[in-house]
Amino acid sequence: MHKYERFIIYPLLILALFYGMAGNQVMTSAQKVYDEIVTKDIKVVNNQGEEVLRMGVGTSGNGLLTVYDNDGEELIYLGAYTYNGEENGKESAGLITVSNKYNETVIGLGITKPDEDGHGGNHGVIAVFDRYGENPASYGHSSY
Repeated sequence: MHKYERFIIYPLLILALFYGMAGNQVMTSAQKVYDEIVTKDIKVVNNQGEEVLRMGVGTSGNGLLTVYDNDGEELIYLGAYTYNGEENGKESAGLITVSNKYNETVIGLGITKPDEDGHGGNHGVIAVFDRYGENPASYGHSSY
């Protein structure tokens, strides 16, 4: 081997060994940016294939975002629900619930519904429940 050949051969040999040990994972990166993605449901799963996050459409046709724990229990729900309202027969409202490890709702944020005569409602309300999902203590607007 000539005096300066080692400056070319050895670096190429090290590069070839590195590429061979790394397999096909070297320099494989792809990124695409889309202006819009249209879908009905997006599910994110963990390494075991268990669903941990869901964005999609609920049974009433309203949007929802749900976060699950490792056991598949719903921990956080952010979405909308539909109820019989004053105008057009149906109205929708936002709802956030937080559940504990027993799958009981312990915090709820939403709006009040109108009474039987259709008066009032649409005021904010915060409800905090005990660990069994019972005995709520709530704060909300109490007048029409």
